[in-house]
Amino acid sequence: MRRNAVPMAEDEKYRKMWSIPAYRDTAPGELIAETFVKVANITKEQKVVDFGCGTGRGSKKIHELTGATMQMVDFSNNCLDSNVTFPLIIADLTKPIAVNGDVGYCTDVMEHIAPENVDTVIKNIMDCVESAFFQISLVHDNMGALIGQHLHLSVFPYAWWSDKFKEYRILWSDQDAINAVFYVKKEI
Repeated sequence: MRRNAVPMAEDEKYRKMWSIPAYRDTAPGELIAETFVKVANITKEQKVVDFGCGTGRGSKKIHELTGATMQMVDFSNNCLDSNVTFPLIIADLTKPIAVNGDVGYCTDVMEHIAPENVDTVIKNIMDCVESAFFQISLVHDNMGALIGQHLHLSVFPYAWWSDKFKEYRILWSDQDAINAVFYVKKEI
């Protein structure tokens, strides 16, 4: 971030980012959709809630692969690609979310949450679904510089994130040099 960057509200930050075409070039949710479908055994009978859906290409890919019903949730009203038509709820994940489904899908979101809000966001997501798949970047962003802001506020190693899911049962996890991935379920 530039030294004298003006602080910006989170919703304003992302409205600004989504107005920059380069921010849409990659859709992490689209790239890991096949892994999600296999790990979570998604079927057409299920409703998948895409928390922090961004462009919506992840939802579109999941639907194409499975026929599952998709519900998208995002912070910004200008995030979706024009050819994505699933229902979108505008919501702040740090507050309770008025949605429910069978399985949650949350990619390239948690690292954007301030550390003091991470536990709340996980709880809010898990209050909406029985299980959820999280892909979390472990590295700093480079796109925020376009607007003079940091986007990845919670850049921590895999072990830190694993500890954040201790109240849930981790059914599957993986990591590489840049991402931690978890599929978690409510303890019943």
